This record gives sequence, structure tokens and C-alpha cells, in this order.
Amino acid sequence: MNVAIGDTEATEEWQDRLIDPTPDPESRLSESDDYHRRHVALTEALNTLPARQRAIVEARLLADEPKTLDELAREHGVSRERIRQIEARAVELIRSAVQAVSPKPELRPVVEPRRHAP
Repeated sequence: MNVAIGDTEATEEWQDRLIDPTPDPESRLSESDDYHRRHVALTEALNTLPARQRAIVEARLLADEPKTLDELAREHGVSRERIRQIEARAVELIRSAVQAVSPKPELRPVVEPRRHAP
């Protein structure tokens, strides 16, 4: 590891070229704290949504197998477009709540709307 690389006076050693690709503990802790803060904000934001908005968000964005707009429209007795509008409004409320507690404005919320084919 201490073998010199190069023939000049200011030579490097092999060990100087070894780079640890993992983030340092301080960065990991900071990222973990940010994630936890956003997760708590998401949970609180979901709890403040009206029942129908929450059900739609959970069925469309948080389920392992998301429901389609058609399925939710039949279930709630409204049009696909209305389900899309309710989902968009709920996501906007959630995004605002999560960004309000995020120390860095460039951080993205935990929930992003999935794009489904019509």
C-alpha cells in the first residue's frame, strides 16, 4: 500500500488513491434525520386529510398494487377525472406539509404521484 507511484519527487502512494465510497457517518446521520422528519410530516399530513382524500392517496400512491382511476371512480361513485383532481389536491397538501418541516427546500417529499396510463 505504501509503494510509490511515479518517478518524480512528489510521488503518490497506492493508499492515497483508495477512496471509501460510503458516506461518512455525519452525512448518514443527517440523511437519516431528514428522512425521519419527512416521514413524520407525511404521516401527520395524511392524518389531516379528509377520509376520501386519504383513501384515494393510500390506494393510488401508497399501496403495493395501486388502484386505477377507473377502479376508484367506481368505488367512490364519481368520475375518473374527479378522482384525479382529488388525488392532485391531496398530494399538493401533503407536499406543502412535508416541505414546511424540511430544512432544505430542495428535498423532495416522500410521496410522489405515480403516472398511470388512462
